[in-house]
Amino acid sequence: MIAGAFGGFDVLYYHIYTHRLYKQPSAIWENVTHFTRALLFAVFFTLIVHVRAAGAWWWLYPAIIGVEFVNTMLDTVLEPSSRKSLGGLPTGEYILHVFLSLITGAALACMVWDSHALLNEPTSLTWYTLDLPESMVFGAYMSTIAAVGFFGFESYSFLKQLSQRLQKPAADIAVKPA
Repeated sequence: MIAGAFGGFDVLYYHIYTHRLYKQPSAIWENVTHFTRALLFAVFFTLIVHVRAAGAWWWLYPAIIGVEFVNTMLDTVLEPSSRKSLGGLPTGEYILHVFLSLITGAALACMVWDSHALLNEPTSLTWYTLDLPESMVFGAYMSTIAAVGFFGFESYSFLKQLSQRLQKPAADIAVKPA
């Protein structure tokens, strides 16, 4: 949830408020990594609090972590060209990204480590609520809602940018009156 809170700050302050990445044509593919991450975090919060994946289903945990790892690498590769017209990635956001990568990696490693014994149990996928203080469950729900909200905003922004890109060549080709 700590990573979720800092990640939410990153999205609200840097992506939306400061840089308005949703309006930057150069950031269209970086936005894909952002809405993918938002969706993955909604899945992570739900998995951690409510899903018990045992036996062969346990591999769901490392598989989703692998997708997040690849997504983070793509985001890192795309950021320099995406942010070039904005003067690059600000130092504060860069530091925040390093912090988020470390804390998220540690949290996900703990999830895999703590759940590894489930690999030896009979294969099952069950819905339950992890035995946590009510405030932590509530925090996980709020984090999930925020992640779904960011997913909705960023995927809508991407689709809008993509639509504008696809319409632009048609406008450039349009016949101008003589």
